[in-house]
Amino acid sequence: TLTLDAALPNADFAGVRAGQARINLAATVPYPNLDRRRAEGAVTVRATLSGGVHGGGRSLKGVTVAAAFDGTAAGGLADLLVQGRANATVLAARADLTGAQAQSLSIEAASDDLRWARKSGDSLSGAVRLNGKLAALTAPSLTVRTVSAALAGSFLADRSGATAHLAGTTAGHGAWSGLGDPTAQDSREIAALKRAARGFRFEASGLTFALDRGAANGDLSKPLQLAPDTGGLVVLAPLGQGYRLTSQGGGLPVIDAAAERVIVAGGAVTARGHAKAALSIGPVEGGVFEATGVLRSSGGRLSFTAARCVAVQAAGIELGANDVGRLSARFCPTARPLLTLRGGDWRLDGRAEAVAAEVPSLQARIESGAGTLDLHQTAGRLDAGAVITQARVADSAPTRRFQPLTLAGRAGLAKDILNADLALADLAGRGLASARLSSDTASGVGGVE
Repeated sequence: TLTLDAALPNADFAGVRAGQARINLAATVPYPNLDRRRAEGAVTVRATLSGGVHGGGRSLKGVTVAAAFDGTAAGGLADLLVQGRANATVLAARADLTGAQAQSLSIEAASDDLRWARKSGDSLSGAVRLNGKLAALTAPSLTVRTVSAALAGSFLADRSGATAHLAGTTAGHGAWSGLGDPTAQDSREIAALKRAARGFRFEASGLTFALDRGAANGDLSKPLQLAPDTGGLVVLAPLGQGYRLTSQGGGLPVIDAAAERVIVAGGAVTARGHAKAALSIGPVEGGVFEATGVLRSSGGRLSFTAARCVAVQAAGIELGANDVGRLSARFCPTARPLLTLRGGDWRLDGRAEAVAAEVPSLQARIESGAGTLDLHQTAGRLDAGAVITQARVADSAPTRRFQPLTLAGRAGLAKDILNADLALADLAGRGLASARLSSDTASGVGGVE
């Protein structure tokens, strides 16, 4: 019969430190047969540990650990085998993790066939069930509350490291502020997306976790569902080696995206795949976008780098009295990401080709347009810059006014004022006219010289 009751002002084991802790241990083990050099009989262990634990940049405060084991021992010093039933409870008032903090953490673990074997080297193995609860987890731009998780599987730990394979469920409520608050300049879909990110319920019934000699990996075998408080549904489902993301309802953008590969490393998430989305953004109304490329999220910044040109269709572009309708184009990548979002601000930057649109205010139609576009919203203010390298302009008035023309020049939008300097030529390239357009998009006042 063994008992231990000790204060640990400072203890260090394998890089893990306990401060101002206390350990209490009571164990009953078989008395060894010295003639046969064997130990056989019942083993009972009860242990508690309280205090603070920290190591590897992580710490637990207000920790209480309680563990119990009931089993048997058999064998000698070289081949001793201890096996039986075990359970443990870990309670922590606060956990400081790498880049995150957790409040009121509780973990319950149980095994009906825990085995410690000395033969061929010390090893600990068995089936295990885990149940965890978390009152709150806070990280940059993210807060998760009332989280629960239940996992079951097997594990093995020996001198070469630890391996584990677990599967189960998790659920909770989250909020992400990385998109910022809705603004008056946001489209309906973007505003709905921002509101949805501020509060949502999540649930996954096919959560998997694998540990291989220190390398951890999480995955999904069944869809993860996010239900925003404002309505709608976002579903992340496994698809081959990647995932499929869909969203609909609640005013959210209609999105159908497939990621062939997803990498989580260093606090960043990188997904490579194909997406189709229907939404309005900035002055673009009723847009439909189809793209292939890489989506990256890191530190509250979301960016999309296209692998090739993005197909774009839109019902129109709102520019006050100079609205554009029935737009179609290909938007192609340059040196910077095609789309960037951070804290409610966003930027579209790329090269346009095969542009076609209607300009009702001029009773004209643009065809075969090409150039560059930099469209961005900062602190709720929309600005834009465009270079038109070439475009064909056709007359759409009831009575013909001119033969088809070519158009080139620059245009910009700043502080609600749209300015453009344009040059017109015939199809043979002979200059015909120059035009300067200035318009206040808020009031509709402006004109063309």
